[in-house]
Amino acid sequence: VVFSSLDLMLHSEALLSAIDFLSATLSSGRKSSPERDIRMKTDDKTPSAKSTTLVSPAGSDIIDLKVTMTLGAFNVLVCDQSCDMAHIKIQGLNGSLLMQGPQTHISARLKDFIVLNVDPNSFHKKAISIVGDEVFSFSLSLTPNATEGPGYADTSKTDGRLKLSVGCIQMVYLHKFIMSLLKFSNNFQTAKAALSAATAQAAAQAALSNSSSQHALVMDLGLITVGNSFSLMPADGCPLPAVLEKMEVQLTQLKLSRTCLDPDSDPAAGGGPGIELLEPVNLQLMVRRNLSVTWYKKMVAVEVDGDLKPMKVELSQEDLKVLLRILTENLGEAGGPENTDPRPEAVGQLGAGPPATEPVAETGGEDQEDLENLRFNLNIESLGLVLYSNDPKQPLALQHQQELRLGELALHQLRVSGRIRSSDGLEVTAVLSGCTLDDLRTGMERASSRMVGRRDEDSAEAMIDVTYRQSAAEREVVFVLQRLYLCASVEFLMAVADFFLQALPQTPNTATSNRLPLRQTAKPRADTNTASPVRTRLRAVVLDPEVVFVASLMKADAPALVASFQCDFSMQLEEDGRQDMRANLRELRVLACPFIRDQEDAAVTTVLRPCSVALETKTVPNQPLSGCVTVEEVVLKISPFILNTVMTITAAMTTRRHVDDDGSAPQEVGDLWSVRNIYGCNFWFLGVDSFSEATESLRDLDQGRQGESFSAEVKVFQVTLESGFGHRTVPLLLAESSFSGSAKNWSSLLQLRADMTLEVNYFNEIHAVWEPLIERVDEGRRRWTLELEMKNNPLQDRSPVHGDDFVILPEPRLAVSVSSKDILNVTVSQKSLSVLQNLAKAFSEGASSSFDPSLKEKAPFTLNNSLGIPLMVQHSPSLRPRGPPGQGKLQELPVDQSLDLELSMIRTSSRGKLSALQRQESSLFSLSIVPSGFSEISNIAVDKPGRRLYNVRGPSLQEAVSVLLQIDAADGNKVITVRSPLQVRSSVIP
Repeated sequence: VVFSSLDLMLHSEALLSAIDFLSATLSSGRKSSPERDIRMKTDDKTPSAKSTTLVSPAGSDIIDLKVTMTLGAFNVLVCDQSCDMAHIKIQGLNGSLLMQGPQTHISARLKDFIVLNVDPNSFHKKAISIVGDEVFSFSLSLTPNATEGPGYADTSKTDGRLKLSVGCIQMVYLHKFIMSLLKFSNNFQTAKAALSAATAQAAAQAALSNSSSQHALVMDLGLITVGNSFSLMPADGCPLPAVLEKMEVQLTQLKLSRTCLDPDSDPAAGGGPGIELLEPVNLQLMVRRNLSVTWYKKMVAVEVDGDLKPMKVELSQEDLKVLLRILTENLGEAGGPENTDPRPEAVGQLGAGPPATEPVAETGGEDQEDLENLRFNLNIESLGLVLYSNDPKQPLALQHQQELRLGELALHQLRVSGRIRSSDGLEVTAVLSGCTLDDLRTGMERASSRMVGRRDEDSAEAMIDVTYRQSAAEREVVFVLQRLYLCASVEFLMAVADFFLQALPQTPNTATSNRLPLRQTAKPRADTNTASPVRTRLRAVVLDPEVVFVASLMKADAPALVASFQCDFSMQLEEDGRQDMRANLRELRVLACPFIRDQEDAAVTTVLRPCSVALETKTVPNQPLSGCVTVEEVVLKISPFILNTVMTITAAMTTRRHVDDDGSAPQEVGDLWSVRNIYGCNFWFLGVDSFSEATESLRDLDQGRQGESFSAEVKVFQVTLESGFGHRTVPLLLAESSFSGSAKNWSSLLQLRADMTLEVNYFNEIHAVWEPLIERVDEGRRRWTLELEMKNNPLQDRSPVHGDDFVILPEPRLAVSVSSKDILNVTVSQKSLSVLQNLAKAFSEGASSSFDPSLKEKAPFTLNNSLGIPLMVQHSPSLRPRGPPGQGKLQELPVDQSLDLELSMIRTSSRGKLSALQRQESSLFSLSIVPSGFSEISNIAVDKPGRRLYNVRGPSLQEAVSVLLQIDAADGNKVITVRSPLQVRSSVIP
């Protein structure tokens, strides 16, 4: 069959008329007559003659059928009454069919294929075109039953061989053009059904663009190679081996670029090949199939192994704008769906009624073995995203320069694995070794460019581990994040946020409507009876993160706040819709320190000592929410340096508005009497007074939300106000408190009730002891108690009733009650007034001044050895040596050396029962000293300054020797010196 040229016009009206004609002809032809029925019955009774068709024997050289087809040119014009839609040109189509015995050979080849967009308003005429010598080359060889019998063990024999080679196809995706073709096909149900069942995956290059713009994104799929082979695996206990298929899929040189499709544009002005957004990507997939899965169970049905080489995306602000315009303008050009079917009755006549429902085969009640149907593993070396700042002066080819880089996000060593079972079980695990985010802005000095990373980069443990499990009864998600380092730089966060905000498409201002808005009188109530079909569990664990808040990255000694904690979050959803949530926050600590610090750097101030928070909530369908939060202890320190650090960080977070009220430009009144649009002006005096119906103020309370309750308890809350410079401060005021409260019905009529205790002490610098300011009550057994109660009452009618002689005052809408049954005892002395004055002066002057980072925070206790012989020191559990933990309670102190001791974690029970006065007078802070060669001095109280004399004995001495322990108060800290009672020092210079 040879066609030199064939032209075809597909007109919607002509096709519909032809469908009407065929429908009428087929409907009249279905009417049967009695004569035709008799003739058909007679033909059925006539014996059929024996077929004399000869079948070629297997392996014969005789050709049963050979067909060749050549089509020189094939043109199709798609149009309707309004306009022409598309022009399709096909050239050089060759095909052949050869049937020789049981074998069938089919081959086809297409040289050129072009789809033209005939819309005159579109700049892009070639919707689909070919880049290369041919569109595709296809060959298929079929040999039925080649692997049956003796051919089962011969892997060289196959039932079919397929070879397909696809050239480079370029497609310009225009949503308006595609929707016009779909609208044309929607007129025919049969065409629509056939179109929905067909798929095409031969495109090798796709360009996305707007119909009136030259900027586009070009995707080059590179080279796709697919091949398979067969192998045999011996099976124990079976006479036949198992057949395995191995398939290799390779995708090389996958690219994504942004270009200008205008051929007349100058490359220096933005035209030409464009810039790469996605560097060439290589992907390799290895698929192994078990073709004997019905009886060979030692291997899964399908096993997939993938390896993705490093992938890096480079994106500028203009690239993001083009991508967003494609998603908005290109996809929005076609408009909404419209019913443009001119002949709906013709479509209704075509077909034979609704499709019949296919019967579903019922499975037996036998228990099936739980087997793995699919197992997959995917390794990704790295994924990177580089952001570039916008420079409108640079051409397209120079917008990805090194000096324009903003930041880079990289994911290192991502491994994804999973398995799917025959019982609908699913398990997927994703492990990420590392994640980094770097600030790459040029033109500014910074101490560190790492914004997100790992605290110990040399560790081999995974940084993020996500596991998803699913079965017929439940689903479970486990997320683990450990050793995260996060630098919350305000400058960098604002720059990244501005990158995405500036790239968003600007929506045009809509005209003001002259119609009043309709009032919405009723709101649909959400259905709260929706229940999860299976049990769902979610758990998130965060281990040892470090979050750094810093205002400036330029200096290494810039003030910063460092927070670290441990978090364990779990949530469970039951089948009936019940939800339980628990969150435990442990070892929450906040430090004030320099931005970059060494391990031995002592310029650290503890703002918040490690504390723990426990949160628990329960939700039941059609039942109120209940929850509680418990805080063990909160020990907070506030000093001018800490206040300065917080103010500096918060000031950088606040957007600076350069508005000068005094220098504001006066309003122009030159067009005061000009004609204006009445709908575009704010004439408030022409507005319509709003009113409401009496029934609109009546609202029925949701009974399912009545009875909500939430309780909070803080067992110990301690705040210390200190003064000084830098990290070297002196405590002035100490407030200890506890809090317990509850809230009910916050969605309707809120009710609050809280109980708080309070005790305040001030610090005597001379003796380095705490003295009471707000004293304890009940002979010092408990703190002063304060009660708070707040209640919202429903709205009542205040209008008097006719005939009543008295007025009934309704309950207030909001009632607040603050009371205390204890007597408040405040001790006012000259020293306490001096402390309050120094505190106000320190915070007023110190909050706005700069501090010397060389001033370090001093330890509460310092032990000096001036005895002349080494000492062995054992401290109480309330003290610990400064430095890394794990040094033990027994320390050796050489001659003329010092030992810094700081407060350790005090148990909540002792902290809650004992006040600061009771703790300093108790034996919580004590030392035991053993001079080398002498007896022990045990349980030395170091809470108060003074001098104490102790007697010690040696093993060979009959008489006791005195040792003097001197405790001095210096800058709010205690210096403990161990020396002899008599010291002789020479001041003579040799």
